[in-house]
Amino acid sequence: KSQIFYLESVPSQNNNTDKTFLWKIHDGRCIIPGKAKHENKTKSNLVVSTTCNTTGYWIWTSQGQMTWSEGCAKCVTSMKENTPVAFTFCKELSEDQNIEIGEYHTENGSSVLRPGDVKEWEIRQAAIRNEQLSSNK
Repeated sequence: KSQIFYLESVPSQNNNTDKTFLWKIHDGRCIIPGKAKHENKTKSNLVVSTTCNTTGYWIWTSQGQMTWSEGCAKCVTSMKENTPVAFTFCKELSEDQNIEIGEYHTENGSSVLRPGDVKEWEIRQAAIRNEQLSSNK
């Protein structure tokens, strides 16, 4: 299935550095936190809702984490290859919780994926790198 998603902005309820939106798939249905069965175990992960009628929305933080506006501070988390993403408690500057949002641009007849905001991406990547370097001393 396609891994191209659409982000529909919603008014921010918190501060100006975080971006808030509905996360949608090609047919307009929304991606929301939920539970699903994988390898015979029910896990907290992301599900596709049949409608987008919800009071919740996604928050993409300045640290690159994707959190849900309702409930505990949990983040979208990549667990390992070929498994659904999880929805686990947020850990500051955690590489497995870093999500980059980009846009396709056409250059010389080819589609190129670039960060939505290159300057913010550079700042975020430098912060993660510096944190990792300082914690591994």
